[in-house]
Amino acid sequence: MRSELEGQYPPGCAKVLEEIEKSFVFEMFNSQVALSVGNLIVQISQEYKEDVIVRITRESDELTVFQYVGNSKSQRNIDFALAKRNTVLKTGHCSLWAMAQELTNGGLEDIFQENSNCLPVGGAFPIYVGKQLVATIAVSGLRDGKDHKVIEDALCSYLNKEIPVFKGKLI
Repeated sequence: MRSELEGQYPPGCAKVLEEIEKSFVFEMFNSQVALSVGNLIVQISQEYKEDVIVRITRESDELTVFQYVGNSKSQRNIDFALAKRNTVLKTGHCSLWAMAQELTNGGLEDIFQENSNCLPVGGAFPIYVGKQLVATIAVSGLRDGKDHKVIEDALCSYLNKEIPVFKGKLI
């Protein structure tokens, strides 16, 4: 997959994703917020006519505080979401950031190793309160980068924010 994506990420893509993440810093995040954001992601994902899984994890104790599994989804999708979450935990950035960073600047080779428990594609975001990572959101089940997009759209809506346009390939 990596070789197929060479050249798909112009210089500065990782920085744009970092700016997007900064737009999504919360003043507080708790189970009620997770429920609202999770439901918003499910609602937005229904526009794509494909089922999703949505998992929001409180990172202080690794507890799943929100989970939705669409009727056609399975453990395989949960596993994909968990691997995307692992990418967030390893980098502190959204899972797509790892792909953009590696292909434009390098330095994350270990995430791309076959035995890595990470999946550096779109579909997981860190949730920060201030500078502290408090939760992760992971989505699996859509195609063509829409896992990433539904999270962005939901967070923009919930936080009433506009974000920079990402010009790299959504996967």
